[in-house]
Amino acid sequence: MDQGGAKLQDDLGKVRTFARLICVDDESAAALLERALKEAIQLAEQGMVIDVAVRMLALMCSDPSLQAPKIVAFEPAARHGHDALVAGIRALPLPQRRALVLLDVLRLSPHDAMRVLNLDRRLLESRRDAARVMLRKMLGR
Repeated sequence: MDQGGAKLQDDLGKVRTFARLICVDDESAAALLERALKEAIQLAEQGMVIDVAVRMLALMCSDPSLQAPKIVAFEPAARHGHDALVAGIRALPLPQRRALVLLDVLRLSPHDAMRVLNLDRRLLESRRDAARVMLRKMLGR
């Protein structure tokens, strides 16, 4: 696989992970990913050159389905390991969840995460830090 293909595969992996963690369930994540892929394909067909990961993540963040607040209960006793971490992340408030996933899970640069969320660095890092504190409490650490 050439370098461009490898980067595209990596970008799509990041987008898939983001959808899974940002949505409250796997069905919503699949639907969000499908909508973002369709829109990205339309942009590509129009000749718009895009940074795939940043553009698709931004499309996902602006998706109307994510704008309505959703409350997710976290049951720490019912989950362990990876499942507990995913459930904990999904239970975070959306602004904090987005910042945590972009910076800590996907390891986007602060510059790219700022572009995705259209936030300044101080607010982005504040949200990520708040998410870390909440997640530690949920997971009992």
